[in-house]
Amino acid sequence: MRLFGLALLAFLLAGAAVALSYLRADDILVKARDLVSNPPLRFEQVTPVQSHPKDQTTLTLRADPEAPMILSGVPAYQGAAFVLPFDARPTGGTLVIDTTSQTLPGIEAVLRVTLNGTRRAELLLGAGHLTRRIEIPLTAEELSGGVLPVSFSLQGHGTNAPCSEDGIGAVVEIEPSSALHLELDKPVSSLRDRVIAWGDTVRIGWPETLDRDTRQQRLALGAALIRQHYALAFRTAPGADALTTEDLAALQALRPLPTALRTRSEAEVLSYNWPVDLSTLGGNGGTRHFYRDTTWRARFDPGQLPEGEVPRTLHLKMALGPLPRDTDWTVSVTANGNLVSAAKLPGDIGTYTPEIALPALPANQPATIEITATSDYDITGICNNGPQLLAELQPGTTVTGGPSPLADPLGALRRRIARDGHLGVTLGTELTGPEAARIAPLIATLAPAGTAITAGDDSAHPLAVAVSGALVADAAALTRPGWDHWVIWSDPDTQLPRALPLAQAESRYGGLIWPAAVLLSLPVPPRPATVPQDPAAPQPAAVPIR
Repeated sequence: MRLFGLALLAFLLAGAAVALSYLRADDILVKARDLVSNPPLRFEQVTPVQSHPKDQTTLTLRADPEAPMILSGVPAYQGAAFVLPFDARPTGGTLVIDTTSQTLPGIEAVLRVTLNGTRRAELLLGAGHLTRRIEIPLTAEELSGGVLPVSFSLQGHGTNAPCSEDGIGAVVEIEPSSALHLELDKPVSSLRDRVIAWGDTVRIGWPETLDRDTRQQRLALGAALIRQHYALAFRTAPGADALTTEDLAALQALRPLPTALRTRSEAEVLSYNWPVDLSTLGGNGGTRHFYRDTTWRARFDPGQLPEGEVPRTLHLKMALGPLPRDTDWTVSVTANGNLVSAAKLPGDIGTYTPEIALPALPANQPATIEITATSDYDITGICNNGPQLLAELQPGTTVTGGPSPLADPLGALRRRIARDGHLGVTLGTELTGPEAARIAPLIATLAPAGTAITAGDDSAHPLAVAVSGALVADAAALTRPGWDHWVIWSDPDTQLPRALPLAQAESRYGGLIWPAAVLLSLPVPPRPATVPQDPAAPQPAAVPIR
């Protein structure tokens, strides 16, 4: 019997050895470490936990949840915003952050989470590939603000280097599953709160079984909602949790939330009038303390500026701190990545106030202006960052603008559609969910504010026909004879809308219309009427040439 037991034990040990031979030692250690050291980290309990029925709890995603959020290298920074339900009010909740990290050996790195400007959590990252969850109970102030801004900061340094240096020693991804787990005073029932729970994103049902008329209506309603600064997501799975045609129409009729309660408020709703003071935009205001160089940025998106106008002149007003002896400042200006101006200045100049003409920029496209200040201080030694520098982009640093001198076919089309006041939307081909998501913003771009966007073909008004992979030769059947015909598509390199007459598209692209495009038909503008001249009328006197 004893021999039988020893034989059985030997058999089990042999089997275990064979199994372990197929696993790498580091895999075993990682899995064991994950089991032991990766429980959820729950930080300080600051609000009492309230018991609510299950239908009075909800999970709210961050704004634009499908966009990747990655912090790469140390230091690195990212930010997110969570909109709180508007009709059902939060009474308690927890912010849950799911993270995946990759950290090189010898790197000490920490992920810092800040809510409303207050540091609320820190996660020390271990070497290797790890997944961790952070749970932060929310305060009464955080639950009642309408929108919760969250900042992520990745800080660290290498322990094996002689001094701290910037580098890609750690990478952290904030997973899309990160969300607010909220307790509410009543169940979520309104359309507005459903959209907020989806990350302030309108989910549109787009199953394969949907008929053509319904697709047209949902595409037109989606384009109209984009103009109200909603993001769209087309859901193709049968029975997906998404809005119906009636829901979309009701949401469009609702008054949008106040600007202060929308995650896309400052960047997309704010409109500018000339001149624009750059020191008031983003983080451009105030004195900066830095080493080597610093950059101020200003981005102007389409729709923020008067129709067809672009930045034309920069009136710079900078304060530059003193530099060590025999050291100079260099101040450079770029527009859309192109160098506009670069000036070498004495280290004791104090102020710099030039007027800089900007290059011709295209209308109806984003314009980014960057101002960089750097010093030519000669840094010696491996642990020397040089002196701390001071500079300020002062109030009075303004941009003035005017009409773009470049041709703007898209702007001309928008003005023609605005004069008509109506844009019809139809489907020329079947569209997948991703194709519909690409075409809806194109339709919204064509229709300025105040222009009605409706489904169907009204022969008296401009018509936008959504197509995918159509041939120019087949486009005649989708357009109106005798009208102007254009192709509008999203450039794959810049993701910006482009417009081209249909006749030119055939010769330029070999007869193939760009996938996921819009065929636009417009009435031909009437020519000014000519008045017949009366032969008996007196003729103007001839002017002699001198």
